[in-house]
Amino acid sequence: MTLMSFEKRWAHAGLSAIYPERAHGVRVTFDHVDASLDETMLVVPWRSGMGLRIAIWMVALSPIWLLMRLGTIASVRAVDRQRALGRLISHRNYFVRQLALLFKAFGALWVFRDVKLREAVLRRGERLITLKRKDAGHAA
Repeated sequence: MTLMSFEKRWAHAGLSAIYPERAHGVRVTFDHVDASLDETMLVVPWRSGMGLRIAIWMVALSPIWLLMRLGTIASVRAVDRQRALGRLISHRNYFVRQLALLFKAFGALWVFRDVKLREAVLRRGERLITLKRKDAGHAA
């Protein structure tokens, strides 16, 4: 199962709302995302692929039902894309939130396939989180 070209355009537009145009001094591009989308859809189980496709459709149509804007995620302004994605991720419905997080998680995998971006992050030695040892006095 592969995605249609309009679904890929929607995925690009949704990712552009989540991931900045520049990160760590490197321009973030989505040129390689099409190949990653195709590869993902071919290797994941059918149910997972369907969940991802539903997530892309939900993101694509979110401006209509969340912002009352006539258009898909690819046709609205960048600021409206960010608002729509923010509302999806904080939506009161668990299913909606989880589909938005699924899209965001897969997006991170696709975006960080960009070698230049990965090298820039690794070169700076930054960590996304800092792990701390739990105090022995606070153990339950």
